[in-house]
Amino acid sequence: MASKEILKKIKKIDINSKILSEHLLIGKYHSKFKGKGLEFSNIRKYTPGDDIRAIDWKISKKLQKTYIKEFMEERELSIYFLIDISNSNILQNRREYIAEIVGTIANSAIENGDKIGAYLFTNKIEKILKIGNSKKHLLAILDDILTYKSKNRDTNIKNSINEFLSLKLKKGVVFLISDFYDENYEKEIKVLSKKHELILIRVFNKSFENLDKNIVYRFIDSETNQEILYKNNNENFDIKLNFNNYIELEVGENYIPKLIKLFNYRGRK
Repeated sequence: MASKEILKKIKKIDINSKILSEHLLIGKYHSKFKGKGLEFSNIRKYTPGDDIRAIDWKISKKLQKTYIKEFMEERELSIYFLIDISNSNILQNRREYIAEIVGTIANSAIENGDKIGAYLFTNKIEKILKIGNSKKHLLAILDDILTYKSKNRDTNIKNSINEFLSLKLKKGVVFLISDFYDENYEKEIKVLSKKHELILIRVFNKSFENLDKNIVYRFIDSETNQEILYKNNNENFDIKLNFNNYIELEVGENYIPKLIKLFNYRGRK
């Protein structure tokens, strides 16, 4: 159970993200992330003027009459948040920042009637919050982003993506949020982007990135008093992907303009 302090933070994040969502993003979300594609609804007899591409040849052969498939527009989307909670994302200010980004997008999704789910990972997926579309469900996701204590410190994006794909979830929109300090995951990124619509959000602390390499640093999180050991063994970040659905956000940066720009790009695809 979350402490009163954590509950206050969750409430504040929820209120702030809802305000941002209502005033800045919902219009963009409705136009860019409304339901897409068609889902099967029914079959009926063919009538002159129907699109012959909709003929169900298997049923028609079986019944000795021509039938067509009817489809309805699929309006409800599934939104999945795949969130890195490994050691480099353990600082409370980074977790709060990620929670606010997730809250803003998720509030827009819920307002649109879509479902949201979260998958927290380190070197594997550690916590799953299956999709739902209630405010209570969103608050549970925000709570876990802020308070879940990871069992592993290392990051393995490749393994976590493969685990996520093995769940065989309904096609949807995946927001993969990480600092992307890992190796050999480019192939899995491409596979994931073929199974789902994929958006990469890189969240980072510039102060960490300027630390000397290959030295172990000891930090005390001022908000949680938790000791954090961090080794900066990463080279300058260079995501080797030709990937358009990608934004970088430094902790504390106003993320709304970049989200809007991203949504606008998606709408032109």
